[in-house]
Amino acid sequence: MRDALLIMNAGSSSLKFSVFLDGKEPILLLRGQFEELTKHPHFAVQDATGNVVEKREWKAGEKLGHFKAIEFLFEWGRNGKLSGHTIAAVGHRIVHGGVKFAKPVRSIVRFLRNWKNSFRWRLFISRIV
Repeated sequence: MRDALLIMNAGSSSLKFSVFLDGKEPILLLRGQFEELTKHPHFAVQDATGNVVEKREWKAGEKLGHFKAIEFLFEWGRNGKLSGHTIAAVGHRIVHGGVKFAKPVRSIVRFLRNWKNSFRWRLFISRIV
């Protein structure tokens, strides 16, 4: 059964995430982050009560990047704390909308129609499909 929601927020050198159990009111299961993805990557996850459940550091100078961080997160989740759950939906906070989107947009469809032909968007979709 698909019972979890993954929410991500990618920064220039970080990736923050939260996993909620789906329901009328979502329940926080885990939250964590990757920091310094291009210099000295490190990963930390806390449960809903704030207890650290995982920490990992990569070698200084190792470039993890966003795509490898997401791959690591999925692999870690499948083999660990999320092994009994299935992701039903993924949300991402989009901050940079370019010159066309200087204010918040209510409909993601409008945003995606304008970005669907951009190289960056095609690259992102091709890596996750």
